[in-house]
Amino acid sequence: MIEHPKAEELVEAVARFLDGVRPQLNPRDAFLARVAANALGAVRRELQHGPAAEAAASERLTALLGREGTLAELNADLCARLR
Repeated sequence: MIEHPKAEELVEAVARFLDGVRPQLNPRDAFLARVAANALGAVRRELQHGPAAEAAASERLTALLGREGTLAELNADLCARLR
């Protein structure tokens, strides 16, 4: 059976590649590679912590609004109430 790399592993591999080639790039492209590596860091954090953060946000909104729903529904309800 072929095992495919996980999203976290792919993000890490691309970040390492960018860090490795950055010294060989001209200043503008090196800056863009740094921006891309930073964006990958944000993706990595989202992959690692996103589900727990969404669950915590949903719990807080459920308590605040006094009703259950999806995170999108609860956010929409909160926005509507704030208007």
